Amino acid sequence: MPLRNRENHWNDCRVFSTAFYQYAQEKGDFPADQNGVGLFPPNMDGYLNRTQWLRKTPLGGTYDWDNKTANNSTGVKFTGVIRVNNCNWTTANLLKVDQWYDDGNLATGNLRVTDAGATVLYIMEPLK
Repeated sequence: MPLRNRENHWNDCRVFSTAFYQYAQEKGDFPADQNGVGLFPPNMDGYLNRTQWLRKTPLGGTYDWDNKTANNSTGVKFTGVIRVNNCNWTTANLLKVDQWYDDGNLATGNLRVTDAGATVLYIMEPLK
């Protein structure tokens, strides 16, 4: 796992979350849920760089925006999530990322992994 990819993914999450928070601050809520993989989140022009969002992620796969308040496949309730679909990293490498940047547990904290490592969630806003 190249160190650069780890840092690039975490930087993407930082930059993207800043854009979503700015949108929410100005509009009163996060943008609507994006239904479909490989799509640009609704109404995010001017906040989010389209090219960065639509390119292959540093973890492989594509980005997806989720704005949901219901339980999902992780059993976690959240309002805002930056998702990577079709991640091609091993669970062991994803655990290292979690240890470097989050709480060291792929089932808790802001970084969550599901679908045997194929889906990586960066949870911006968990519901309590």
